[in-house]
Amino acid sequence: MLVDTFANRLKKIMDLNNIKSIELSEKTGISKSQISHWISGTYKAKQDSLTLLAEFFDVDEIWLMGFDVPMKSERKKLTEKEEQELLKDFLKRKGFLDDNEEMTEDDFNKLIEFAKANKNFIMKK
Repeated sequence: MLVDTFANRLKKIMDLNNIKSIELSEKTGISKSQISHWISGTYKAKQDSLTLLAEFFDVDEIWLMGFDVPMKSERKKLTEKEEQELLKDFLKRKGFLDDNEEMTEDDFNKLIEFAKANKNFIMKK
């Protein structure tokens, strides 16, 4: 159930952290004008920005969206090994890996670096 808006939650978390729009912009790389649009309620953040804000403020994305959930996530943080296992399962389901193929930590790191280097192409910006 929505009990608050994204704009109100963003203002609240910025106040709690004593951070102004310009400082948030500098620390996250999000333009000050975009942040102003969010605060005024003109626009809501897209998923990538929402994730960035939630990580920056260490709050739950769902809370930031305005839903009635705790501000801080109670979810367990995954270990690097658990993240790799989830990624490996996903890659197998999508046909990137065969069931009997394994990926080393170096393989995972190369895949992540490739994705980072090709983000603009992948995200079609």
